[in-house]
Amino acid sequence: MLGWSLVLLWALLLVLIGPLPLLPLYLAISLLTLLLYGLDKQRAIRQQRRVAENTLQLFALLFGWPGALAARQMFRHKTQKQPFTAILYVIVAGHFGALLLYHLSQRQLLPTF
Repeated sequence: MLGWSLVLLWALLLVLIGPLPLLPLYLAISLLTLLLYGLDKQRAIRQQRRVAENTLQLFALLFGWPGALAARQMFRHKTQKQPFTAILYVIVAGHFGALLLYHLSQRQLLPTF
């Protein structure tokens, strides 16, 4: 449930205060990330070679974290594994932090040195 809540909050913030042109990028890479999680789950069930965790985390970092959170809920995949989960939430926090910095810079609320 937390995953879906973060995705919806992010979309709302991106529309209200963020750089809206990034939305298609987030959607496209999130879809790819979701598909990668589905592929990894399918391969896990069939005991085949898996998608590397580093690859899943890289796609999450490169704008695909909404898809990663959605896929974890949809496929019930990688929901208990640590430190995988912690790393994913650090990535999510980083994206929220970047959005906050963007918003503050647009409002000229950041200190200049």
